[in-house]
Amino acid sequence: MSRYEHDALQEELARRMSTAEAKATYARRRHVAERPFAMIKHHYGARRFLMRGLGRVRQEWQWLATAFNLGRLMSLFSSRAGPVSLGRRTSLLDMTVGIT
Repeated sequence: MSRYEHDALQEELARRMSTAEAKATYARRRHVAERPFAMIKHHYGARRFLMRGLGRVRQEWQWLATAFNLGRLMSLFSSRAGPVSLGRRTSLLDMTVGIT
């Protein structure tokens, strides 16, 4: 039987994550933070970065995050769940500026 270099750290993390407090914290995080990463990986196929270098990777991530955010905004506007719901058709400009 052999042990890996980081087995002790993994066991410590597993012990900490098994507490009720950690489970409650992770349950809150799971709903908020996991969806964008899952969507970017699944819908955009971004499972690894295509560029090399920290600056280029940051730029690539910003493009992916912008695409996700724009898609989410368009989804909200098209479902009428956006900032204005007047029961009548309004333009995108009216919704963003608040003119009714």
